[in-house]
Amino acid sequence: MSIIKAMKDKKIANFNNTVHHQGDEGQKIANFKNSVHHQGDEGQKIANFKNSVHHQGDEGQKIANFNNTVYHQDIVHRFSKKN
Repeated sequence: MSIIKAMKDKKIANFNNTVHHQGDEGQKIANFKNSVHHQGDEGQKIANFKNSVHHQGDEGQKIANFNNTVYHQDIVHRFSKKN
């Protein structure tokens, strides 16, 4: 084997190792992006949950308002019956 061929083989081997390493980096970046995207999903779930809780709070408020209205109408009704 000539020295020139050995040097070329070494360059090819180094190049392949570099490409492989960049592949690893690419995988790390892909994993990171997936992780960030997943965290985005989690954030969305949390936002949806908070909205849901807030909406339930609104529902609770509607029910409370309804109950107050019914109660108020009941008092007015009773009061008007006495007169």
